[in-house]
Amino acid sequence: MAGYHLHFISDDLSFGGHVMDYSITEGIIEIGAVDQLDQRFPIQDRKYLFAKFKAEEIREDIEQSE
Repeated sequence: MAGYHLHFISDDLSFGGHVMDYSITEGIIEIGAVDQLDQRFPIQDRKYLFAKFKAEEIREDIEQSE
C-alpha cells in the first residue's frame, strides 16, 4: 500500500490490514519523527531463504487484500 497509512491486527491475531482513514471525536494525538526502520526476516527458515517470489502474484495478493 503506497502512501502514509497505519496497520492493525485483531486481538486474536486472526486478521489485520491497512487503516487508510479514521476520525476521532476526542483524544490526544502525538506525532514523532522516525529516523530508522528495523525489519527482521526469518533467515533460519530454509523455506523462506529459498522461496521463489513472483512479483505479479504478490501484486495480485495485495490488490485482493485491499
